Amino acid sequence: MRTNFTLKTCLLWHFVILFSAVTFAQRPVDTQSVRSVISSKKMEMHRALSNTENLSDSLCVIDTAYIRDKTASAFEIRVLPVSDTVQYRYRSEDADPQEDTSWTSSYVFDTCCFAIGGLESEMIYVIQVRRWCQATSSYGDWLELSDTTRCEGPSHDQMKLIGLSHDAASMMVEADAAGYEWVIKRTGSSTARHIKTTTNTIEWSSLEADTEYECMVRMSCGEGWSDYSPKDTFNTKPYEEHSCGAVTNDQVYTTNVTTNEVQLNCDMKGVQYSWGMKSSGEENWTIVTNQKGSHVWKNLKPGKTYQYKVKVECQASSWTDWSNTHYFTTKEDHYGNACTTPQSYHMSYKDITYNSASTYCAVDGAQYHWYLSPYGKNQWEDHTSSYSYYHWKNLKHNTKYEYKVKVKCHNGSWTGWSYVGHFTTHDHYGDPCTTPKSHHMSHKNVTYNSGSTYCDIKGASYHWYLKPHGSNNWKDHTTTHNYYDWKGLHYNTTYQYKVKVKCHDGTWTGWSYVGHFTTSSHYGDPCTTPQSHHMSYKDLTYNSASTHCAVSGASYHWYLKPSHSNTWIDYNT
Repeated sequence: MRTNFTLKTCLLWHFVILFSAVTFAQRPVDTQSVRSVISSKKMEMHRALSNTENLSDSLCVIDTAYIRDKTASAFEIRVLPVSDTVQYRYRSEDADPQEDTSWTSSYVFDTCCFAIGGLESEMIYVIQVRRWCQATSSYGDWLELSDTTRCEGPSHDQMKLIGLSHDAASMMVEADAAGYEWVIKRTGSSTARHIKTTTNTIEWSSLEADTEYECMVRMSCGEGWSDYSPKDTFNTKPYEEHSCGAVTNDQVYTTNVTTNEVQLNCDMKGVQYSWGMKSSGEENWTIVTNQKGSHVWKNLKPGKTYQYKVKVECQASSWTDWSNTHYFTTKEDHYGNACTTPQSYHMSYKDITYNSASTYCAVDGAQYHWYLSPYGKNQWEDHTSSYSYYHWKNLKHNTKYEYKVKVKCHNGSWTGWSYVGHFTTHDHYGDPCTTPKSHHMSHKNVTYNSGSTYCDIKGASYHWYLKPHGSNNWKDHTTTHNYYDWKGLHYNTTYQYKVKVKCHDGTWTGWSYVGHFTTSSHYGDPCTTPQSHHMSYKDLTYNSASTHCAVSGASYHWYLKPSHSNTWIDYNT
């Protein structure tokens, strides 16, 4: 084994000496190279031996090259393995690759990464890299990359702070785009929040009081994103703790006490109110919180004494103590519900279809004399029953009706006529709370960046969905109206929309038929009244100017006058 190793070593040394001599004698001068030549044969032999151990270097192979990052004006390139010398060159994609003048070239030394700057935004560039090979004393083959620079990002002047408190901030960017990505972080922090929106505003919440924050935004453009805007900084306001005064006795009182309900009132101004209620003698309070200074307490018993109290949130997270406990007694009634003339809160209707409905009265009595008429017609139809409701049939579809009732009390007397209630039958398609069909769906008022969608099914609320055609990114909104006005849409784009309806009984329909509409071009319908974005001027001199209108039309009637003058001159073109 020792003899074999010695023989191989000798042969290898003879080969290296011969190879190095020939290489040194025949090495061409590379005018692009900035390397110095080491003439020592000992060093050449050492280099050749090293290259026998590093095959990738002897073959001048670039294992990895990629664009690590990019901006509107630069690319950052990474090349592996690290080489003594890497040559690179680049050109725009539309330049002639055969013309040497179309390439810009340079070198980097002993590094994995370098930047190419001074580029044009939204331009496709071809980049080629190659590395110097010690073994062959020449450059290897070019490796080619290609990418597009980003579009320009928003400027600092386009960033606006439009709202600020101790824990929240509102910002906007004065730039039009289909999407935005916002970034915020505390100054000095390494952790940031990223939020994408389809509108040019953002509401930041859960911020720390009296703290400096940095915010940036970028916009979608084409299939990618722009550069980020410059950092905009702001300071949240300091937190100021306020104490609330006590609720006084004269600020708390009752109104509208009946046999079975009462209205509780508090005159102190506040954000929220918590009402505590219980009957006298009970241990536990019932607590209800709302946003107004009154609360109607229902389902009480006649002739019974009740207790109540209130506390007020006078501003965010700052509450008063509970008020003193107050008392009231409901009115007496033998039957538990006063047989008085029915009021609006006694009257209700249910089960509305296109040709029927049921009316109800909550006043307890022996008989009920019901009246019904088409609204405003004074064509009353009447029925008497021993039930507190009546089911009306053979009504006309899509018609408004009014109804009233008087009640025969158990003592034989009659109340007066009740409050007059109203309801409207549905259209001929029957129950409004079935899944909406194509004939229930419509759209109106479509412009280049907005549109309104409608559903003819009647319900308590509507859950709307909208997305660009071919996309899976649905936007949703819930409303109590049977329409929704979509804003911030992209021009010249087909959108799909659908809706499901929450019925008055609390159930939801299925998803509707999917409707479509297409926004107009950026300037909308060519023959609408020109708006500010349609108008421009050019070629201004000391005594001339050109005015332009982007609305397409057959002819144009121009008016011009000096500012503050009432004298117009006009031209037809």
